[in-house]
Amino acid sequence: MLLPDVERKHNKNVNSAEFFSLIFVTWTTYLGFYFVQPMMTTLAQVFKISPSQAGLLVTVVVVPFVIGPFVYGRVLHFISIRRLLFLLIPCSGISLIAASFASSYVGLLCCRLLQGVSLPGILMCITAHIALRYEGQTLQRCMGIYAATTLIGSFSGRLMGGWLSSAYGWHSAFQCLGAVQIVSFLTVCFLIGEVREKIGHDDFGLRDIAKVLRCRLLMLLILIPPVAGYCVASYVAVLPFYLKDIDPEMSDACIGLIYLSGLISGIVGLWCRQVVRWCRGEWNVIMFSLLCMALLIQGLAFKHAGIAFILMLGISLSFTLINCMVPGLLNRASRLSKGLTNSVYLSIYYLAGAVGTYMPLVVYTHFGLGIYDMTVLIALSSALAITLSAKKSFHTAG
Repeated sequence: MLLPDVERKHNKNVNSAEFFSLIFVTWTTYLGFYFVQPMMTTLAQVFKISPSQAGLLVTVVVVPFVIGPFVYGRVLHFISIRRLLFLLIPCSGISLIAASFASSYVGLLCCRLLQGVSLPGILMCITAHIALRYEGQTLQRCMGIYAATTLIGSFSGRLMGGWLSSAYGWHSAFQCLGAVQIVSFLTVCFLIGEVREKIGHDDFGLRDIAKVLRCRLLMLLILIPPVAGYCVASYVAVLPFYLKDIDPEMSDACIGLIYLSGLISGIVGLWCRQVVRWCRGEWNVIMFSLLCMALLIQGLAFKHAGIAFILMLGISLSFTLINCMVPGLLNRASRLSKGLTNSVYLSIYYLAGAVGTYMPLVVYTHFGLGIYDMTVLIALSSALAITLSAKKSFHTAG
């Protein structure tokens, strides 16, 4: 999530209770983000829908992130962070609980969409609050903890969703995670104070966005993580149905456990500088990671749950390295507003992620594993070609 432009007055010490509340809200928000993925096969059976329709239950939550950085950035000019959290957190929690009572697929989809509209605002408020409260190394450390929490939340949500669905039914998964988010709202009420500083008025118009889109180097750099992210999102989305094809008796809890390996990938980010030294440069890390992803995706042909676990680990590690490398290169290359550049980057990133949660399921369902593999290889080959072109332009511009 974009770190907003803010006006700070002075340094402040870390308020442990307040920061805990911010991190707890971040964790509970990400719990409710992707938790449905392990139970998508169950939901497809219950509502008698296709795999691609089940995938839309994730897509509708991701799509609002495409415009979220722009919309909520403007909203925060007129309403305080605390008040916006008071509105959005209950909205997200209640929509999850309401989804558990949905009697139709359309009703369930609408509840997920309502939740999706709330999530970008919650995360924007948290990053803005951290940016207003802390500075220097303290700010960097707090944002590092925030970033790690998003990863932990997304994968632990999948684990919890799969376990709750298997143990108590899919209704209970929605109700429990909705209730957890309501509890996080109580911590906001009692532990998070108001801030007096204002969010910076750094508004972007279509002409400003067009400047980024017309810059060849920036667009090449911006496209690398979204294209690679599309492939990761596609693998994560297809995985439950792939595992069910291998073993029709596999439970949602077992499917959720496969996602556990993705949680480990965040650790590699702590040693990304060491990886850069081993590979002799950031560009080599990116190309090596893309090649690894292309090789790993071929492992799906073995049709074994254990191999699927290893593939999740390797693909997640590779993508984490790409995500550690590209934003730094992007901000070094940009001569435009960093807020503008990062907002465009995030919008394209989430747009690719949204497409990746839906289209690959259509391909896998209608054309099979072989064609799905081919589409992923084409996407990764495109990402590699973009990387080579971006490297050349980057060194020319430098």
